[in-house]
Amino acid sequence: MHPGDLQAVEAYPGKAATPVPAGVEATGVVAAIGPGTPVAPGVEVGGRVTVFPYPGAWS
Repeated sequence: MHPGDLQAVEAYPGKAATPVPAGVEATGVVAAIGPGTPVAPGVEVGGRVTVFPYPGAWS
């Protein structure tokens, strides 16, 4: 967990949408790509990816 993610979640208590989408960055391996999902060129199942900034990245 990156401190910046915690800051984004806690940035505006009482003013953020509920529920607050957690995380603004993520790194992982693509497990699946849904039909019609927009992806960057070269992204495929089994590939390693990193995203930033992307609110709700932990979902």
